[in-house]
Amino acid sequence: MRLRQIEAALERVFEGAFARVGGGRLHPLEVFEALRRRMEEDRAISSGGVYVPNRLVAHVAPSELDSLGGLRDRLEQELAAGLQEQCRNNGWLYGPMILVRFCGDDRAHPGRVRVTAAYDERPLSAAVCVQGGLSGGQTYPVTDGAVLGRAPECQLVVPTQGISRHHCRFDWDFLGYRISDLGSTNGTFVNGVRVTDYVLCQDDLIEVGGVGLRFHYDTSSGWAQNAED
Repeated sequence: MRLRQIEAALERVFEGAFARVGGGRLHPLEVFEALRRRMEEDRAISSGGVYVPNRLVAHVAPSELDSLGGLRDRLEQELAAGLQEQCRNNGWLYGPMILVRFCGDDRAHPGRVRVTAAYDERPLSAAVCVQGGLSGGQTYPVTDGAVLGRAPECQLVVPTQGISRHHCRFDWDFLGYRISDLGSTNGTFVNGVRVTDYVLCQDDLIEVGGVGLRFHYDTSSGWAQNAED
């Protein structure tokens, strides 16, 4: 994402008037640059690739935080989206998603932002929701190691004939939830493509035995305590 695109996205949060954060002296692009710099400074290089922190906290003066009001959530989302685009452009690995949070900090000077960052490898809350049919709307929580199938011992029991007794499994690693087919008769499909092992993304459509399941993360519960220090 080019800097101008990020600026345009942030302008939309402020309804076209590119105000400073909380009407004070802190510019939203300054916040973005501070987050990006901290993410880059804390990156880790390994044989598997370049990893960057996926939980970032922007510490600002309490008065500036209070002035954001109802714009805070949208601003956090736009900043996270911009950072994720930067990561994709650079080939950096950041887990399933980046979460950004503003925090009021008495130690922060007005017009300045202090950023803390952390790698959070603990699973995000996630679920799959049945799409259509008699079970349409039914939701199953996804946990690390959970098996989906017809067998009663499965963590996600879907009693449909086209689904194998032990059809597929969900496993967590830093990149997110990975779905693996367990040698099922009818296969496991994600977004129309048959897979044996695949890292799921937000809103992916999983198809097993003719049943569609929409996968999603619950970002509201994605904060680890160590990201707030």
